Amino acid sequence: MLARPGRSALTAAALAVAVAAIVVAAGFVSTMGKVVDDSARAGDPYDAVVAPEGAPADLPAILSAMPAAAGWYSQVDRRTTLGEETFLSRAIGGDPDDAGFVVREGQPLRAAGEALAGYGFLRRFGLDVGDTVHIRAGETPLTLRIVGWYTETEDTGEVLMYRAEMLPGATPDAYLVVAQPGSTPEALAVALRDRLGPAVTVRARESDPDELGAFTNSLLAMAVLILVVSLANLAAALLSGARERSRVLGVLRTVGFTVRQTVAQSATGGAALGLVAGVVGLPAGLLALGPCPTRPPSRSASGRG
Repeated sequence: MLARPGRSALTAAALAVAVAAIVVAAGFVSTMGKVVDDSARAGDPYDAVVAPEGAPADLPAILSAMPAAAGWYSQVDRRTTLGEETFLSRAIGGDPDDAGFVVREGQPLRAAGEALAGYGFLRRFGLDVGDTVHIRAGETPLTLRIVGWYTETEDTGEVLMYRAEMLPGATPDAYLVVAQPGSTPEALAVALRDRLGPAVTVRARESDPDELGAFTNSLLAMAVLILVVSLANLAAALLSGARERSRVLGVLRTVGFTVRQTVAQSATGGAALGLVAGVVGLPAGLLALGPCPTRPPSRSASGRG
């Protein structure tokens, strides 16, 4: 193989790409599995949704007293402006401790006047934890201090959350209920329907595992196919090299080399290419996969404070 350095380099590069593809696919599948198992990683730390239409006036008290519910919170979504740009803001009601959002930096949402931002929001507007923003939620002007940023996937993370006290008189769009440990969204939804009756709309949190499973399986299949093609290319390169070196191999046989030794010599070249591909492809795959950001970029010159 070393007699043809160009071909050897191309073969090793193809194998390295295959290794990197396997690493990226496996990492992506692992991440998606964690999101399905823990919906808070996607910004949805609840298990069932209760629509307020038709619900009794004491719905918050009912939810707090239900044995099947570990907690609940409400939310009000508003299309909001910051300067001339529009984004989604969300007012959170109920006990802040029950809204178990995954806060990556700073502190959870506790009091009126505080805000939690999605990573995409900070990146879009060039802001950072500790900044103060002046926004207009619908027709309501608000001044908020960003106390932390949290994991959010809706609207590519361009979401700003604050306490519902900042929108007095606003009716919740939904009540989001958290199940007891060990329970499931479906079991919680059944318990809520039994308690609230058929007039109230209740639905379990949807994680779309079937669609996600089909996507991840397709991704893994593509990565495996790339690996198979690369291995086939390696085998073809080894066979071609063996044919080209047949005269040399014949000489080796005449001086006492056994068949096993000559085969081992060719196999060593293939193993060396595989080792190089692994050494290059593994870190390349990890680099391409990349870790989740632990902190947003620093405020740019266009930041608003």
